[in-house]
Amino acid sequence: MTTAQVLPFRPTADSTGYPTACLTCGRHAHGIGIGDPRRDPLFLCPECMAMLTKIKDVSNWNGYERAAVDYAIDAVGPFIEEYGPDMGEWTVEVIEEFVRSLWSACGDGVRKAVDAGAPF
Repeated sequence: MTTAQVLPFRPTADSTGYPTACLTCGRHAHGIGIGDPRRDPLFLCPECMAMLTKIKDVSNWNGYERAAVDYAIDAVGPFIEEYGPDMGEWTVEVIEEFVRSLWSACGDGVRKAVDAGAPF
């Protein structure tokens, strides 16, 4: 089992310090962070800002990230059931919707795991 970060949403700022990715879910970040502004500010998106008190206490993201991946797998199962397991046979529109659903489900899943205080 690896201890590497599952969802690599770091750094959360570009080389000029402008917010890029939310630390927690990878969505577009805004100018509020919980890290050291001289290094990575650990910026958050509006949805995750609402959970700031819980997010700031997470020191090991691995369990939360794995829970998010599990949540996303469950969320995209209907695509596979409806369109079959061969993505080569899917239309571009279905693939785009699949990716949007997967991305959204990962973000939602990690927030749900943090909110629940999953014991990792």
